[in-house]
Amino acid sequence: MAEVMGFSYEGVYSPILEYLKELDKLYVNGHFMATVVFASTILEHLIKQELYPVADIDRVDKAGLGTLCTMARRAKVLTKIKAGQVRLVNKMRNTILHVDISFAQQLMGEANPEIEDPYVQMIWFFSGSQLSLMASVCANIARNFAINRSTA
Repeated sequence: MAEVMGFSYEGVYSPILEYLKELDKLYVNGHFMATVVFASTILEHLIKQELYPVADIDRVDKAGLGTLCTMARRAKVLTKIKAGQVRLVNKMRNTILHVDISFAQQLMGEANPEIEDPYVQMIWFFSGSQLSLMASVCANIARNFAINRSTA
């Protein structure tokens, strides 16, 4: 709880404010997979709001987070750094939802290169500490997007 107590959401508009509060509850209660998925949903919503004035609404509505990121870069709505953050969240989300073992193996290879067994890699990847870190990163990116949007 101490991790999220110091956050200020001053200036963040509803419903994003309520979404961020829910995101914090998910994280604090240890729902790390849900935190990652919900953070990606918040980013998707925020990017769509930025794209509506400059892109075809039907294409925006049908696009997933990866495609939205590409559209936002082309429309100069996202910086290269922000787009990289969105792609990271999207990759983490897809890893959880689609059990992307290749990303899990890549992370495992960087952390523990001596372990090559794919089953051990999968167990390591979905352990609490790894998911906690992923959730924290994704939640922070979503928070920063929401806060920076409201102060821009």
